[in-house]
Amino acid sequence: MEPAVVGKGRGHTPIRTCISCGTKKAKKEMARLVVRESGLVRDDLGSTKGRGAYICDTEACRERLMKNRRRHRVFRGDK
Repeated sequence: MEPAVVGKGRGHTPIRTCISCGTKKAKKEMARLVVRESGLVRDDLGSTKGRGAYICDTEACRERLMKNRRRHRVFRGDK
């Protein structure tokens, strides 16, 4: 008897958590943010180097993220 194969097969949907509101959604429904020298940058291709974090693609979550200090905690390892 062969062991069951565990991995990313058909039907696998990566789930990400919004750093602003904490909602969990499919990765494709979220916007990825990356820290660059110029500040937070939206990474539409998902391939920019650096620590990335996900946020709901809504105006309310973007405003909440800019008002609170959570973004500093999420990206604290980057200088």
